[in-house]
Amino acid sequence: MKNRIKEPVIIVSSVMLILLVLSIIKLPNIKYLNSYKSVDILADVQKDTLKTTVLVANDTTSKLTLNGKKTDTALIADYSTDSVMRLLTFFNKLDQAKPLHKKVRIAYFGDSFIESDNITADIRKHLQTQFGGNGIGFLPVQSVVSAQYRSINFSTKGFWQDYHFKSNPYKLSLGLTGHIFYPLGSVTTAYASKNKEPFYDIKLYTGLHTTNKAPTIFIAKDGKAATINVSNTQLINETYINAANAPVTDVRISASDKKLPVYGISIDNSEGVYLDNYAYRGNSSLLTNLITKEIWQAFNKHLRYDLVILHYGLNGISHDAKQFPWFENSMNKLIQTIKQNLPNTPILLISTSDIAYRYNGKYSTDNSVPFMVATQQKIATSNKVAFWDLYNAMGGENTMVHWAEDKPTLAYKDYTHVNDKGAQKIADIFYNRLMASKKYYQQYAKK
Repeated sequence: MKNRIKEPVIIVSSVMLILLVLSIIKLPNIKYLNSYKSVDILADVQKDTLKTTVLVANDTTSKLTLNGKKTDTALIADYSTDSVMRLLTFFNKLDQAKPLHKKVRIAYFGDSFIESDNITADIRKHLQTQFGGNGIGFLPVQSVVSAQYRSINFSTKGFWQDYHFKSNPYKLSLGLTGHIFYPLGSVTTAYASKNKEPFYDIKLYTGLHTTNKAPTIFIAKDGKAATINVSNTQLINETYINAANAPVTDVRISASDKKLPVYGISIDNSEGVYLDNYAYRGNSSLLTNLITKEIWQAFNKHLRYDLVILHYGLNGISHDAKQFPWFENSMNKLIQTIKQNLPNTPILLISTSDIAYRYNGKYSTDNSVPFMVATQQKIATSNKVAFWDLYNAMGGENTMVHWAEDKPTLAYKDYTHVNDKGAQKIADIFYNRLMASKKYYQQYAKK
């Protein structure tokens, strides 16, 4: 019998040699819709690499210069030649909301970091306490995280056919949430106030119906049933469900017309500040670019935004990367789209938060984070929009590690997302910096 004892040794040695060669060769990244990540073939047999020191060319911790004057990066920096006055207009509108009975509306776009009204609920509460307003703003008629909303009870009985950014085979006109819904049989969505805070103005937003006949929906307000004919003459139609002079604490919307496209409702009032949360999980801004200019214009005709906030970055980061050209191109496109279709509306770009990665068995800030912050600052300067550095404002390097591991815990052990307490802390930081910026710009305008 032939001695084959050397063959296993040869095979194992050959495999190890191949793995070693492949680990040295820089394989190309595979780019997905939302992000791309490098693959380390020997990750399971190597020790974690040591964290290296990161030097960022555009140091976001340095002083900013606004119109020749230096100010701290704790403030919102506006890099445009004219939108300082636009941002000032927004701040002045806040002051006018209560005494002049005006409405101020903010659109806040982001990813899973603000999902289920995370962070935005606390920002909204701060703004409404100071400048007036009651209501959560825009809501879809169905959400996979509806049970996680802290400021409203939101539930669905039955099913809506949900077409969205990642599943839109018929190329339908998706709304600002990234969704459009159709009834699957009889379906009811219920919105109930928490803490018995009343709902005032309630409006339903629907799309074009395929027939000339006005579709019908059924509603119940505090248990009292009624039938409403829905407007259907425009791309986006606004139908009043409840008027401000007759507040309710519970509203149910029922539909069964399978040809009726529904976007969602708005719960607000005739005055005060409203902040609409447009979160979409996994979105790096690429998906938001799928919203058509017609939808931007049609929704803004009804909602009339005074400020647009863009909060992306988590899904744009590739581990240890220093450049993000595809993310930069996507954000440039999105900002220009908003400028073209919401003219004179100031835009605020918020940087990524801190994200941790395991180096040598211990979590610390991913090397790529400061480079992403610098890239986002570059995007703001090149597009002449406002910018706020969340990463440094929340504490900078290793903040997420401390938030996830220290007591009280402020973040989850994914070292990426914050919990309710962390969300409240970020909201508090943002609101305080927003008010400090408001004071700065208003004082600057008087000089």
